[in-house]
Amino acid sequence: MYKNIIIANFGNDSIALIEWARRQCLSGLCVVSVDTGWSAPEWTARHQKIAEYLSSGNIPHVQLISEYNFERLVRERRNFPSIKFHWCASFLKGAPILDWLDEIDLDLEVTVMLAKRREQAPSLKNLPEFVAEHPAYASRKVWYPLYQHSVEQRNILIQQAGFDLLVTRSLECDPCIYNQCRDFKRLDVRRQDKLALLEAEIGRPMFGVSIHSLTPETFSDVDVANNDKTVYYQGCGSEFGCGD
Repeated sequence: MYKNIIIANFGNDSIALIEWARRQCLSGLCVVSVDTGWSAPEWTARHQKIAEYLSSGNIPHVQLISEYNFERLVRERRNFPSIKFHWCASFLKGAPILDWLDEIDLDLEVTVMLAKRREQAPSLKNLPEFVAEHPAYASRKVWYPLYQHSVEQRNILIQQAGFDLLVTRSLECDPCIYNQCRDFKRLDVRRQDKLALLEAEIGRPMFGVSIHSLTPETFSDVDVANNDKTVYYQGCGSEFGCGD
C-alpha cells in the first residue's frame, strides 16, 4: 500500500521534505509522526494545521502513540536521558515506528525518507542520498532527498507549503536533552512546572540542577557551540527524525 514513508517531526526540515515529495507526486506516499507524550503545549495546534495541509494534498498521515511515553520511561528508569545516554528516541520513536513498519512491510520493500541535509551540521557533510540497507530500519532502504539542499532552498519549500519558518527546533519533545540556550530562555512555564514535578518525584534533575533553578538570566544569547547543530545529529534520535 505504501511505498515511500516520511518520518516527520513537523519541524522546518520535515515540512520541506513533505512539500518536496508532494511536488514530485511520489506514489504510495505516507507521512508518519509519533506522539511522544512530551510535546510543547503549542505543538497540538501545529499538528492540526499540518493535518489539514496533508489532507488537502491527499497525503495519508499516520500518527503513532508511544506505548512508553516520556514520563513513564523516566519513572520506570528512575532517571532522565542525557546527551551521553540518549535512550529516549529509541523508546519514544524508534520502537513504535519499527513496530508499525513491521506490520505493514514484512518484505522490507518500503523506502524510509528522512529530512537530513548535509548543510545541517559538519557531521553530515558526507551524507549520501541513499543508504541501501539502513541498520536502524531493519535493513530497509533510507532516502535523504534533500541531502544537497541549502537552507535557502529548504525555506522556499516551506513557504510553498504555506508555513512560516519556526524559530525553534521541533517541539515534539520539550524540553529536550539537547536544549540550547534559546530553548531554555523560551521554555513555557507550564513545561517547567511539569518537569519540576517529575524531577521531585524521582529525586533527580534533568539538566544537572532543578529546572526552577534555571532562569533566563542563566543563559547567554549565544547557543552552545555557536549554533553548531552537530549535537542533534550524533545520537540515536537522528535516525528517527529528532532535531529541526
